[in-house]
Amino acid sequence: MFFKNYNYIFISGIFINTRGNSKLFIYQNHTFRFMYKRAYGSQLWYCWYFFSRCCPAKLRIDNSGKVTASIGQHNHDPPTCWMTPDGKSYSLPPLPDRGAPS
Repeated sequence: MFFKNYNYIFISGIFINTRGNSKLFIYQNHTFRFMYKRAYGSQLWYCWYFFSRCCPAKLRIDNSGKVTASIGQHNHDPPTCWMTPDGKSYSLPPLPDRGAPS
């Protein structure tokens, strides 16, 4: 089925402004970069490792900045830190242990 890799969710992430009018989007400790805006307004964001590691994970984000669809799964662990194009380095908090009961 065409939609089998879609997870429909309505949660926001964090937008990070970088030098040169670029933005990054942090969602579930993964970093995404903007790829394009569709005619009806939603945006498609690809995993930061889309090109270097062929990661298939993508996000669809609506005009209000909420994630409406998570497409595909990451083929790597979330980064513990990342660097923006302007050279600033940021550390990400560790993910909670998913195996531990809440």
